[in-house]
Amino acid sequence: MPDRKVKLAVAGDPKLLDTIWVGQGLMATVSGESIIRLFNIDADENYHLSVNESAFQGLLFNDKINTISYNPKKRILSGGTRNGYIIMWKCKVLSANSPTDDSGWQALPPIQAGQQPVINLAWGSNNSILSAVQPNGVMILNHQLLKKKMKDNFKMIQISNKAVEVRVKNEMSPNSDYQIIMTLGMNIKGIDCCGSHTLFWNGRFAQLYDVQGTQGPQLLGNFESNSIVCALTPDSVVQCSENKLEVCSYSGEVKQVLPLTEQEGEIIKIDARGKFMAVVTSKSLIKIFDISRRQYKQLGVTRKFEMKSGEQIGQIKEIALNSDGKKLAILSDQVPFPSITIPDTKIYIYDIDMDNFMQMDVSPNRIPVEAFWD
Repeated sequence: MPDRKVKLAVAGDPKLLDTIWVGQGLMATVSGESIIRLFNIDADENYHLSVNESAFQGLLFNDKINTISYNPKKRILSGGTRNGYIIMWKCKVLSANSPTDDSGWQALPPIQAGQQPVINLAWGSNNSILSAVQPNGVMILNHQLLKKKMKDNFKMIQISNKAVEVRVKNEMSPNSDYQIIMTLGMNIKGIDCCGSHTLFWNGRFAQLYDVQGTQGPQLLGNFESNSIVCALTPDSVVQCSENKLEVCSYSGEVKQVLPLTEQEGEIIKIDARGKFMAVVTSKSLIKIFDISRRQYKQLGVTRKFEMKSGEQIGQIKEIALNSDGKKLAILSDQVPFPSITIPDTKIYIYDIDMDNFMQMDVSPNRIPVEAFWD
């Protein structure tokens, strides 16, 4: 039996009508118009998003929207247009509630998929791949954040899918750095650095370089690695493989295996600093290791990301370990419903000796995106 019936006013071409849910009680429709119509069923309100957004730079003048898709994890609404563009809006509301007007959506720069119409859009199960179907084929878009790393003498920032700008501390002139652009023959998925070495990986291979001042990068190691999460220590590369950590030599030879149980989840983050290493799993479990000796050893017990009362804090997405291994900075998401992920406005600090979590609210309307220790 239907719970309720609502009559929606829709213009455009009925043959192109596409209707989806884009939040709690929020319905979106397109029908070959220049707008996406949104209906808040609970509040009995409606509004629209237009192709005339300033972020679209006038590229979509007189264009029409054929199809839409929604990514509930990233809270991104995407549309495909008649002239071959992919347009997106990101939800700005920092709660489980759906936006009540167009100010709750932020338009993102448009992407041209080609000259032919986009007739269908679909997000992949990993929430980072968007497929756009056109009459002549399919375009696959991979949503990737450019990586950054600051450690020891290095500052690294990814500037394209295959290039990283590396700045190395100039010992002769402390106020200036040596700047090197490293271009690799692979799409970079992760970066790390330690001492005078840099590490790059893409889920199939890992490459290790020695970078010292004006001297050009020297390849130290290149080996197969299926890991999408790695870390670099003074004498090893740490990678994850199924439910275990592998400590490898610079040539890829496995020196030590640190097993994890299936109940602990997959490894999503590793941060190695000095003599210590922090590891986080998809179940938001935290492990701290002493890596100063030949054999790595876990310190204390595995810690859940929750208060001592047992209250779940959130879902960890970024970590930063300080140099003496005593504090771990954590950025997280709130998950009020399994289908909704909301960035947390707080920074959390795990005090490893005291075994407790401290927190600081940045601002009710601001989201911390990176954390670094001095």
